[in-house]
Amino acid sequence: MIIKKTNFKSYTTIGIFCSISENIALLPLDASAKFEGIIKDVFGVEVIKTSLGETNLLGSLSKIYGKKAIVSNITTDKEIKYLEDLGLKTLRLNAYHAVGNLISVNKNAALLSKIISDADNKKISKFYSLDFDSFNVAGTDLVGSVLATTDEAFAVSSSVSEKDFEKIKNLFKVDGNVATVNYGDGFVSNGLLVNTKGLIVGEKTTGYEIMRLDEIFRK
Repeated sequence: MIIKKTNFKSYTTIGIFCSISENIALLPLDASAKFEGIIKDVFGVEVIKTSLGETNLLGSLSKIYGKKAIVSNITTDKEIKYLEDLGLKTLRLNAYHAVGNLISVNKNAALLSKIISDADNKKISKFYSLDFDSFNVAGTDLVGSVLATTDEAFAVSSSVSEKDFEKIKNLFKVDGNVATVNYGDGFVSNGLLVNTKGLIVGEKTTGYEIMRLDEIFRK
């Protein structure tokens, strides 16, 4: 596994601006060539540069798995057509804004925020072709922010309860551990990008935090 520290522009919260899967990375239109090269080298993915809702907050406004993306209600028709023309199947959830903060997913299941309606839970499950569960993590319904998952492991906020930790482990069928990024931030997905091939963390992430994340995700 390749591990690097970098920011997006001056921001350590790189997970807010980018979305990653095993196959594809969504990067903002204003991402530099250097940043794009780092993403390709670390993750071995195809890069798509785009906007969502005419913003660069791609991580907050989408959740991609494989070659499928769930996107925010503010995503424009033009942006959806652009993504689908490039082979990324897209589902826009019309009732939600920051969908990337509300969903966590790996090859075995999806964890969906309790904010999401039963009807939309079923839409997401069908779209991803995955079973799902819905519960809060670490006292918040922003499950996609406090939990980072891959097909092999997960990292979750240290505020998670023992009961919820076991529920996460059983749902995703992988091992994991608690972690922080950027000098103590428990919103782990906001400060990192990860798949089974690599990990990028914000530049404020300490050596100890990197060691913990390496132990979690290196398989």
